[in-house]
Amino acid sequence: MKEYADIISVSPNHLNKCVKVTTGRSAHDILNQMLLLEAKALLISTGLSISEIAFKLNHSDPSSFTRFFKSNTGKSPKEYRQEKSTEI
Repeated sequence: MKEYADIISVSPNHLNKCVKVTTGRSAHDILNQMLLLEAKALLISTGLSISEIAFKLNHSDPSSFTRFFKSNTGKSPKEYRQEKSTEI
């Protein structure tokens, strides 16, 4: 959150409070949701490897990305990609 707060010249705490009042959710939750949506789009619409997607989304390593993705969707990125490719 610090990077985003710095961009708009406010403290991370102030940014989080404003987002919470406006949306009812923390700034961290909203950022995670945005990252998750981007990850899903990249998994479905590109041929990028899961490692490439992880680094593109600023995860330190593919395993942390996989844990993040699975904890939010209940599926690994590979499972999600395979499931969505059969739906098309």
